[in-house]
Amino acid sequence: MKKDGVYQFNAWIASGTDPAGSVEIYLNGDENLIGAAQSVNEGWQTYKKVTAGSVEIKEGEHVIKVLFPSGAVNFQAIEVKRTGNIEVPTEPAPETEAPAVGDSGDNNAGADAGETPTAAKSDNGGGNNIIVFVIIGAVVVVAVIVIVVFVLKSKKKK
Repeated sequence: MKKDGVYQFNAWIASGTDPAGSVEIYLNGDENLIGAAQSVNEGWQTYKKVTAGSVEIKEGEHVIKVLFPSGAVNFQAIEVKRTGNIEVPTEPAPETEAPAVGDSGDNNAGADAGETPTAAKSDNGGGNNIIVFVIIGAVVVVAVIVIVVFVLKSKKKK
């Protein structure tokens, strides 16, 4: 990820069976389940975007793993979208002494008493690179499967 933040994971999946299949999405290992997404039975090529879950992620490289725990499902892509900042807990301001005579005590120009300044929200940048990476990876996996099937069929003919 290019930036710390909260990221939503959506899976583009389709199924032609009843019950339809599902996917599970993990981050950095089998213990870190982001969420699961259940496909709908609307046909093998009728892909729907299904939200699997959201998680806070720090900047840097991460491994995204997709498992297919049940049913039959066609998997097209993962969409990763930055939806917000990681919330940092703030400590309450320490109590201060009463202002001196003649001092209004307004040291927080323009802010209400007890109000904490907040950082500006940023855009959703960075998610598109992951989508491209996942699509390219899926194409490579499909190509390898086709080659293996072709080699096995050609060996059976001999």
